[in-house]
Amino acid sequence: MLKTPEHLKKSLKSSDPVTNGILGVMGGEGSERHIEDGVAVINHFSGDMLVWGCNAHEFYMECPEIEDIGPYGVCDTPDQFLSRYRDVLQVDERTFFLTFTHVKKCPDNANRGGGWRWHKWGEYIGDGSPKNEYLDDEDGFDDGVYVYHILQTDGPNKNKENFDF
Repeated sequence: MLKTPEHLKKSLKSSDPVTNGILGVMGGEGSERHIEDGVAVINHFSGDMLVWGCNAHEFYMECPEIEDIGPYGVCDTPDQFLSRYRDVLQVDERTFFLTFTHVKKCPDNANRGGGWRWHKWGEYIGDGSPKNEYLDDEDGFDDGVYVYHILQTDGPNKNKENFDF
């Protein structure tokens, strides 16, 4: 099921002030928003720190294995991802918090080398056809892409040994 952790329901801020300071420097503030229960757009790539604070490594339940979905990856929009996979996440006995981070395309950087690279962020599940190493060099993708991350916040750990695919 998708569920927003209680401490994030009023504000998408960690309960840990040190973590908030770190995340503020990493991504600025003000553009975080809930889409629905268990789903948020954040302006950094550290949803685990948002949920668990600086102690994320002690509470992290590894990357959950979910049938047909990688625990992180790239999509065109949050709505696209949710229309394809919301039902799979909702019927699972585990509890998940899903974050999306927007990656803007910078056309001024095209063919200069550098920038955001596809292969470092998991499988691309969108409708486009990436052909270059860097997003800035692509034809299309003018609205950028979103990196998603599925965090398991409660329920049994499941892995290939104990999960019936």
